[in-house]
Amino acid sequence: MKIGIRKEKNGSFYIDKTVMDKVEKGIYTFDEISVAPFNYKVIELDDKYSDCNGSDFCEDMTFNIEAYNARKAKALSKARAMEIKARLAQLSQDFIQVQVGAVFPDIEERKAEFRTLHNELRLLLGKEERIY
Repeated sequence: MKIGIRKEKNGSFYIDKTVMDKVEKGIYTFDEISVAPFNYKVIELDDKYSDCNGSDFCEDMTFNIEAYNARKAKALSKARAMEIKARLAQLSQDFIQVQVGAVFPDIEERKAEFRTLHNELRLLLGKEERIY
């Protein structure tokens, strides 16, 4: 896949993932997109990086795989943290119910799940594991 990228006046990068389609269709020429007002540098990327964004590029407008992978890992960690928080909230409700007399036959398994998830969340947040 080929994309057009340019640096904006504010220092951010603008990425156009369709500009080469327009060149292929004859709407623009390669020379036209390389000068004002477009000023695109054309970069070829593997299709697996089709969800790239400006933070994935170096100052010289080269693609930075490490930055891409770090951004994707951070997004996955954030999504996982949200999943864990939702489950911890459910388990916490169960524990409150137990305190007022509810009976859960698998309460020890739920406690073990809580401890495991809580420590996973703490690690995702950059904290040390809790000792139970």
